[in-house]
Amino acid sequence: MSDTDAPSNLEVPSSITETEDLVAMQARHKREVKELTGRMTALKKTATKGDKKKKKEVLQECSQMETAIKNRHRQELAHLEIRDDHPKVEEEEEVATTILKEQDRELEASPIALATEEEPQRKGKKINRARQRLERRAEQVRQMQAEAEAEAEGQVDMRAVENEAIESLAKARACRVVDIVPDGHCLYNAIADQLDHVLGLKMSYQEIRGKVAMYMREHKDDFLPFITSETGDLLDDAGFEAYCDALANTAVWGGEPEILAISKVYATPVHIIQMGAPALVMGAEEKRPDGKKDPMIITYHKHMYGLGAHYNSLRPQ
Repeated sequence: MSDTDAPSNLEVPSSITETEDLVAMQARHKREVKELTGRMTALKKTATKGDKKKKKEVLQECSQMETAIKNRHRQELAHLEIRDDHPKVEEEEEVATTILKEQDRELEASPIALATEEEPQRKGKKINRARQRLERRAEQVRQMQAEAEAEAEGQVDMRAVENEAIESLAKARACRVVDIVPDGHCLYNAIADQLDHVLGLKMSYQEIRGKVAMYMREHKDDFLPFITSETGDLLDDAGFEAYCDALANTAVWGGEPEILAISKVYATPVHIIQMGAPALVMGAEEKRPDGKKDPMIITYHKHMYGLGAHYNSLRPQ
């Protein structure tokens, strides 16, 4: 059957090319599932213990991402079946079923899979059986999502509360909030904005990351006891080197150790404004060569985005 004979209601997925065969599609699907699992795992770690609302938001975001990729992969496999350059239908169904089973195994460790009951493994070589299994799981996710939304009704909108509180704190300082893009570099972009305002320095987040990583390497003994791995263990020398390398070269988030290093690198105190607590001051003793101690001021937002903490910058009104 040619493409022109395809049913009119089957839209060709934008991610599939007319030259992509089943083997290439299988490899691409594996990559996409692996990348999604990594993103979902990182998202799960942002949900702190006891924060039920945040956990529900995370599960909802993860379920949407998981459902979207499964639906797209099923659509791509269905499109491939009607193309005139595919293998025999029976052979393709077996391979496609293998793809879907491997996706199941990849996603079993995801936040959504952990939040739902494990479904018994069912034998079957036909692709329609694999699809039925995925559809049942998707229905479980939809039910969980609906329950989470129902429970969330009437709860306090912490994002709105936090925004209002920080706006009030900013006005008390005669300042305004400068929004920073939430791309993993928000701390360093907020500091870049402050360096421009307070010190008159034009620096990119990449340059700031590099300088902070270098300072932490040169003063390892000051930072090593306060940095832990994802499992909560203290880092050894190799782990600390890997930590600094990720700091300099990836979009890994920054926290108090990095802010302290920033205050040392630029000999300028950093004030962190946050809801429900006094301003946190890092490097209070720092003083620039000109004797000035004007601080850099940033804001910390815990509830602004579902992916985790965020930093903005404060400037005079």
